[in-house]
Amino acid sequence: MAGGTIEIILREDTKAHVAKLSIQDHGIGIPADEQTHIFSRFARASNAQVSGIAGTGWGLFVYREFIERHERCFWFESAEGVGPTFYIELPVDPEKAAFPASN
Repeated sequence: MAGGTIEIILREDTKAHVAKLSIQDHGIGIPADEQTHIFSRFARASNAQVSGIAGTGWGLFVYREFIERHERCFWFESAEGVGPTFYIELPVDPEKAAFPASN
């Protein structure tokens, strides 16, 4: 649904010393046969074009470039009719992760 809710969640995995950021929308999803190309330059899912959702196909391409250049792990899950969830893992330095005790 255009203009729907977007959920952003940040969870810390203290054993792996990473934080996992997930971004999920509740839109039309990405068809399975188009998922391998979704991060390509100018790529747009066919169902987005048919639904009249505006875009240039640059957003996910830039996202992938930024994440890969910073050597971070990222992936997504999606099915047509179910909005995609994009994930990124960020390192957490256990020495710097704790907040100082308050007085």
